[in-house]
Amino acid sequence: MKATAAAQAKLLDLQAIDAEITKLAHRRVSLPELAALASLEADRDAARGTLARDLGSFEDVKVELDRLEADSVVVDARIARDNQLIESGSANPQALSGIQAELESLRVRRSVLDEAQLISMEAVEAAQAVLDGSRSAEAEISGQIQTVEASRDESLEVIAEELSAQENLRGNLTIGMDEPLLALYERVRSRGGVGAALFQRGACGACKIASTGNELEAVRNAGLDEVLQCPECSAIMVRTEESGLWGQTQA
Repeated sequence: MKATAAAQAKLLDLQAIDAEITKLAHRRVSLPELAALASLEADRDAARGTLARDLGSFEDVKVELDRLEADSVVVDARIARDNQLIESGSANPQALSGIQAELESLRVRRSVLDEAQLISMEAVEAAQAVLDGSRSAEAEISGQIQTVEASRDESLEVIAEELSAQENLRGNLTIGMDEPLLALYERVRSRGGVGAALFQRGACGACKIASTGNELEAVRNAGLDEVLQCPECSAIMVRTEESGLWGQTQA
């Protein structure tokens, strides 16, 4: 393939732009915020698991306290009823004896309930404190995530602007370029390598492998309009005055 030296030299500018685009694309997927978010999200998942567990524990002790309080209401109502029957004097002696026995039993039951309620209230307070701590921990991590997400979005916006600028430069540079030469460059680059590089100090600028003997002589003697590719990495080897191939620029 043949292409003017000027057309080939433009490939160096194109390769520089593509290298910058590749670097920006790598930055986009390797932002430190992304790793921080992954760690924080794992912490938040763990915190939410702890929160769910502590909420369940709180609800369990609260249900028990509610049950004890409901039982106390029932016992108090029965005590009030029995006291009313005794005070009214309407009960016969046999019934009165039974009411008094029940009243004594109810008072014992009420005392037991009072003690159980006290223990249960302490358990509820302790569970509430643990639950509040879990909620605070989850909220703190969620706040950190929001902060890091904002930083990530800001970084991504900057990268997007830089990528857009580089892509515009690329588009403008490729306007009017030698189409077969550009197609060759794209094919080589699509294989994951460098599309074009300066041949300098007897070596390909892409893979850095030196040409010696007949290979170097062939590069030196090739016309400037000859498109040469590295036998090792296939990159287009662009030759300029910086290549150091000739004492004077080849005509």
